[in-house]
Amino acid sequence: MKYFIYLFLWLGVVACHPQPSFQVSGKFNQTLKSKTIDVFIPQGKGDSAILSGVLNEDGSFLIKSDITPGQMLEVRLKKDYIDIPLFAENQNYTLIRENDKYYFISDDANSLQNRFITFRKELDRLTDEYNRLCEGYDTISDILVKAQRSELLGEKFQAKDDYILKGIQDFKGTEISQYLAQETLLFLEHDYNAFTKVMEILGNNMPENAMKTHLINSYNNLKNRQLTGVAPDFELPDPNNKPIRLSSFRGKYVLLDFWASWCAPCRKKNKELFKLYPELKAGGLEVISVSLDDNREKWLEAIKTDQVNWTQLADLKGFKDSEVRQAYKFSQVPTVFLIDPQGEIVKTNPGIDDIRKVLSSN
Repeated sequence: MKYFIYLFLWLGVVACHPQPSFQVSGKFNQTLKSKTIDVFIPQGKGDSAILSGVLNEDGSFLIKSDITPGQMLEVRLKKDYIDIPLFAENQNYTLIRENDKYYFISDDANSLQNRFITFRKELDRLTDEYNRLCEGYDTISDILVKAQRSELLGEKFQAKDDYILKGIQDFKGTEISQYLAQETLLFLEHDYNAFTKVMEILGNNMPENAMKTHLINSYNNLKNRQLTGVAPDFELPDPNNKPIRLSSFRGKYVLLDFWASWCAPCRKKNKELFKLYPELKAGGLEVISVSLDDNREKWLEAIKTDQVNWTQLADLKGFKDSEVRQAYKFSQVPTVFLIDPQGEIVKTNPGIDDIRKVLSSN
């Protein structure tokens, strides 16, 4: 009788301690420096490890644990700089390698993780394509050739950016969406329009976690740095050394474009503006380009080469020392401001559709 009582109690203990429902396993087929494999919760800053496992000499590993499902995780080999994203559900995950990249696939074919990995593989392909095109860019000495490469890079970057936005939309409401936004934060923190678009997609239903806090704080910091109100006035010389004051254009919409002859993306924008200028001018818009060159001859040569036929001014103190640049609070060129007839800044870095919309509403 006692035997059956003990057996019953033992079964009760087992029933109260279920087996771990989260399992990650696999094998790295390369020489590794790391001795452990760690699982982190991405927080933007100060990520915290929640699990750790031993890496065997042959690169194999097995981690079992209970874990709250619905979390975005990163599996890391610190000394080998390997980070592998994983969306945690109560499933088994197996390491695979494709095109020199590692992924975790779930044993559930229809899992969110497997959908994410399908997305991830295409994103990695687009990223590799962009990175290959970047090779040798800094060594191109011909600015026009560099501008052509920059134009192609811009197209590839836009394709990658559009794909990321699609992913943020497709995985909206999950931590995957937040993770994709946080991965691009280094870029977003320098592009208010792009960051605003991402935050609008994420909406008010983001899961409560450290990633949400970090994204919101980063966005608010960028928002607070945006130039608003009346555009700072200035006076600068045109190619004939005639001083031109910004406030003399009051009563008209103004597209204020900051650029430099050494900036390949700026030269690309000159080509775009050259095509659009007749339309913009007919719509009542004045275009003013301000060069931040420190070499007058290079500025004038660029104007001639790019066939610029709108108002051209120069702050020949150069990018670093330009007081006008500092007044407009930007850190890279090209940067463009749309200013209304009252001298108020309407939008920073507007697209052509933004400009057309503003002009058509007046």
